Amino acid sequence: MAKYVMALDAGTTSNRCILFNEQGEICSMAQKEFRQFFPNPGWVEHDANEIWSTMLGVAVEAMNMIRATAADIAAFQNHGFACKLLARAESAENGVCAYVEPTLVDAGDLEAAVPANFNLITYEAEQLGRQSFYGQGAGRFPTAENVVQDCLTVLSGKRGFYTDRAVPMFLTSGEAHPYYVRTGAPDAFLRGRTAETWDNGAVITGAVDVYEMLAWAKAQREKDPGVFIAGIR
Repeated sequence: MAKYVMALDAGTTSNRCILFNEQGEICSMAQKEFRQFFPNPGWVEHDANEIWSTMLGVAVEAMNMIRATAADIAAFQNHGFACKLLARAESAENGVCAYVEPTLVDAGDLEAAVPANFNLITYEAEQLGRQSFYGQGAGRFPTAENVVQDCLTVLSGKRGFYTDRAVPMFLTSGEAHPYYVRTGAPDAFLRGRTAETWDNGAVITGAVDVYEMLAWAKAQREKDPGVFIAGIR
């Protein structure tokens, strides 16, 4: 399994995490701003808990993306995709389907142009249509998780924007889509769902239930720590 050096940069207005390989090359990076408080002219203060939570958040986000190799990224580009870490929450028949995963988006989509330290939040509703909001983010938890948590907070009837702690999110089955999967140990589950094989050896599945796929990936990491999956939107 590859080894990495993690660099944590605690800046004046944001925290950043960069993972380097043994050759000193940047393999993954995540950045998150935190709020600035100005109680008096010339004064600036920060929330220590928010600094800690955003530092933890960028570390988690950078590690989530590290399994994508240079060959993966080249394959994405050759097929007209960009890989982004996306959060999704939507009403499902038996509750809310909420999850965070690397996702391949069309290179021409708005999400593909979002740089590492910016957010794009999109809401879709019958009365609103599709609305997107773009800018540098600020929040107490990792960016993608924070978006989902806000959705769940609103659905539960609470109107406060920030919560005191991150609440575990439980995925309920309610969505299925294709996946990009690269693993050195394919099994019957994957072979039975493979629809296409790319030149780099990765496979594209047919539509697979999100819960089933994420549960499979978690178990697969015991056999193949280098396995990488990304949803395809």
